[in-house]
Amino acid sequence: MYYEDFSDTLNRYYEVIAYPVEQDTFATFFLDVTHRVITEKELEASRDAYLALTENSPDVTLRFNRKLQHVFASKNVVGFLGLTASEIIGKSVRDLNFPEEICIFWEAKMKHVFETNEIAEFSLPFKKPDGEMLEIDWRIVPEANDKGRVKTLLVISRDITRQKNLNKTLNAFFKWP
Repeated sequence: MYYEDFSDTLNRYYEVIAYPVEQDTFATFFLDVTHRVITEKELEASRDAYLALTENSPDVTLRFNRKLQHVFASKNVVGFLGLTASEIIGKSVRDLNFPEEICIFWEAKMKHVFETNEIAEFSLPFKKPDGEMLEIDWRIVPEANDKGRVKTLLVISRDITRQKNLNKTLNAFFKWP
């Protein structure tokens, strides 16, 4: 028999394990698992807060592993790629059938960030599956492990099409002779 419970009296979480040793005799273990339970709850709260940030941001958030495969994608990626987050997890840019020149560019950028541990920022036009052209600001941030080695890349993309168009309009409007 196994169960886990909280003791109000002791203000602790316990794991109780009981098993038969002989007929009519049981051995019982009580393990204090308070630290593990609290850590799990804190981890879940942290994960929920992270998801709330990424899911409520207009920016698309992606994470890539050293194999250049997506290991995370915010839900709003569907508006850019026409694919859900679950459809791109485990796949590289190349696996998603982007044009060769885009694959080469992205692979080089990501490999450079992995090698140098330096943030990369750039703007690029991006064509959505529906044909709409966007101007996107990209930021690739290296995420290191406890030994300082880059483990994953956090990629944040922001649609700046509206700002670019407003700047063009303002520049045309205030054009001096």
